[in-house]
Amino acid sequence: MKVNLALCVCLALLILGIPLAAYGLTSHPEEGRGGMPSQPLSSSAAISGGEASELLEGSKESKKTEKQREEGESLTVRDVPANTRPQASQSGEDTLPVLVPSSSAMAEGEPVSVTLPDSDSFTIYDLTTGELHTLTAEEYTVCAVSAEMPPTFSEEALKAQAVACYTYALRAKYDNARQPDPALNGADFAADPSDWKGYVTREQYLERYGEETGAVYWDTIEQAVKPVLGYVMLYRENPIVAAYHSTCGGMTEDASNVWQGSAPYLVPVESVGDQYAPNYETAELFSPEELKEAFAMVGLMEDSDFSGEPSEWFGDFERSSSGYVTALTLCGEQLDGIDVRGALGLRSSNFTVEYINGSFLFRVCGYGHGVGMSQYGAEYLGKKGEDWKDILRHYYTGITIAKLNQF
Repeated sequence: MKVNLALCVCLALLILGIPLAAYGLTSHPEEGRGGMPSQPLSSSAAISGGEASELLEGSKESKKTEKQREEGESLTVRDVPANTRPQASQSGEDTLPVLVPSSSAMAEGEPVSVTLPDSDSFTIYDLTTGELHTLTAEEYTVCAVSAEMPPTFSEEALKAQAVACYTYALRAKYDNARQPDPALNGADFAADPSDWKGYVTREQYLERYGEETGAVYWDTIEQAVKPVLGYVMLYRENPIVAAYHSTCGGMTEDASNVWQGSAPYLVPVESVGDQYAPNYETAELFSPEELKEAFAMVGLMEDSDFSGEPSEWFGDFERSSSGYVTALTLCGEQLDGIDVRGALGLRSSNFTVEYINGSFLFRVCGYGHGVGMSQYGAEYLGKKGEDWKDILRHYYTGITIAKLNQF
């Protein structure tokens, strides 16, 4: 099912990144937006985007039942847990203008110099207050990285995150300019800084971490952003949808298994460093009654009487090549792994299920949708000596890194 762009972008969305009523990023140690210094951030970080027929046309994570729609709830997207998830771009051809020289002229060496229009500032719709805030590219990038990645991460990981945040926002701005969303009231995309989704202000940052520590953290992020300000990731001469997440299960996920459509730069790649992330593997227990209540709350399995032995309820697991559950059956009814993750609040859809001593034991690997750059994977590579360009080229297949002449 394809999701209406206006609804998706109107990120009153929250649940799995992502991604975002505001096509923005997410905050939270999971999908790629904001989090505590000791936590990964977003799993959301962002997503979407593709070119021409490969465009991401909607989000499988934004699925919603008819009952929920009747109740007027917003579609949610981003990587799963209450975050602003990355939004998928609309369907149809990518009609963005050719903004840079032919891709044949852009070798995978040092960044080329290009000019992209309207790339020096962003107007953001505040989901909580309804206000419009205009930030310069530098202000936005610092605020976004502060919400998305711990300041204790390596400088190269912070730089990679900065370029991902800026690229994601620029793509969102161009997509909205091409097909404006009335819900944004003229803004480029939306965010919820009061809830650390998309970006966070310096004042909020200092309030959370204290004046002294917060100032040190903020300065660390500013120093990481400055050297990469104005760098952008391109594919087929346009900014990409730079999806990112906290932690994957050792291999990132293909965007087509999370959102409808696909993008050639959002395909599975190895990410061995994730196994060293805190809470790489987690476990959740649910009694049969708790399980039924969880699904009922999101409008799933409403017609099921959950008959039979609980030990036989789950079956027919289907997984992607990266290990994420794409489909399974519950009491004979087929569900998407993403729907199960959302209903139960699991950290990712890379999970197994066992029925032990009267309860369902879910063993979960990673945190977030798994698409694009893994933040903990980026940290691992940064500590190994990889620079930010190598990190980005590793996670976004076939992209070109360009430096904007305006900066």
